[in-house]
Amino acid sequence: MAYFWVEIDTLLTRKNHPLEYGEIVEECAEKYAVPKELVYGVIKTESGFDEKAVSSVGAKGLTQITPETFKWLQTKTGESYAEDALFEPEISIKYGAFFLGLLLEEFGDTKTALAAYH
Repeated sequence: MAYFWVEIDTLLTRKNHPLEYGEIVEECAEKYAVPKELVYGVIKTESGFDEKAVSSVGAKGLTQITPETFKWLQTKTGESYAEDALFEPEISIKYGAFFLGLLLEEFGDTKTALAAYH
């Protein structure tokens, strides 16, 4: 009987807290030394897992990065994408995790890094 309740609890948790894009999140979180739970939290908070989300200030994609920040981050990676690439989950998660990693390294504190991210 206990197993049944664990299954129900797991299903409810997954419904309220989806873990979509798992492979991408885990790969990027590991690559940029960011806890995967933090990446998931940013995605849930910033876009609600809507890869086509656009904020009132123009932030785009799952991780809600502004075009200006995206351009700046690309100067660090040496890559070159158009700003609409942020609507691609792989790009948005990669750059979101990369940015979080930079902020965690700079501030050494999750709360401050998240405040700076937002």
